[in-house]
Amino acid sequence: MKTVLILSDDQDERDLLSRALERGAGWKVTVAPDGISPPGASSAGSPQANPPDVVIVDLELPDAIQVAERWRAGAPQSALVLRSGREPGEVALAGRLSGAVGVLHDDLDARLLGEELGRLISLVGVAESAIGQWRAAAPVAGSASDIGRVSQRLAAHPRSAGEARRALRASLALWDLDALSDDAALLVTELVGNAVSHVGSEVEVSVALRRDVLRVEVADFSPGGAIVASHASDDAEGGRGLAIVESLASRWGVTTHSTGKIVWFELDRNPSTPATRR
Repeated sequence: MKTVLILSDDQDERDLLSRALERGAGWKVTVAPDGISPPGASSAGSPQANPPDVVIVDLELPDAIQVAERWRAGAPQSALVLRSGREPGEVALAGRLSGAVGVLHDDLDARLLGEELGRLISLVGVAESAIGQWRAAAPVAGSASDIGRVSQRLAAHPRSAGEARRALRASLALWDLDALSDDAALLVTELVGNAVSHVGSEVEVSVALRRDVLRVEVADFSPGGAIVASHASDDAEGGRGLAIVESLASRWGVTTHSTGKIVWFELDRNPSTPATRR
C-alpha cells in the first residue's frame, strides 16, 4: 500500500485529501498533528526515518517552498507533489524551486485525486527508469496539465539526434504510445539534427505527456541561430527540415528567448486535426 504524507495547515484541505485518497483510492494517509511538522521529524519538512512514498505540500502553507525543499533533501526517495489552485506560472516556479514531480490542482474532482496522483507518480517513475540519464522535471509555465515530463541536455554533436530518438522511443513504449513512436522519433531527429548542424549549441529535449497530446520541445542556446528548412536524401540522418514537421505534427511552433529558441511540436494522442503552426 502506498503511503502519503499531507502537509497543510488547512483542516478542510487535509480532510478532503484524506477522504479522497484513503476511501476512494486505498492510499495510507498520514497527516501531521499541526498540519505542518511530519511525525518523527526534527523540524518542519525534515524527515528522519521511514519516509512516505509521496509527500503532498499545500502551496498555501507558510514557507511551503522551504518545507518542500527540505523534504527533497532529506528524503529524496519520496515523490514530492504540490497542491494548489494558483495560476500555472506561479505553480511552475514553485515546482522548479522545490523539485516537485507534479501538481494536484484544486479544481480537480475529488473523486479523481487518487487516480491522478497514482498516474502522475507511476509515469514519472517509469520514464526515469526507462531512459536513464533523462531527468524528471517539474511542470513549466503553461504545462500544468503534464501527466509526465522528462528532459535531457545533449551535446552539440551529430550523434545527439540518435540519442534523442532512442530515448524518446523508450519513453513512448512505457507510456503505451507506440502508435506515435515513428512520427515522434522522426520529428525529434530532424529538430535536434537541425539545431546541432545549423546552430552549433547544446540542445535540451523535453517530452511532456498530456491527456490529449504528446508535446516535444527542442531548445538551443544560441541567440543568433536560424531555423533552416533544409533538404536531404531519404536515408540521411536528419536534414529534411521543417517540411517534415509541417507534414507530421498536429501543431508546431517556435518560441524565442534571450539565449536561444525552442522549437516544439505536438502529436495528438487521438489524431484528427491537420498540422498547424502557432
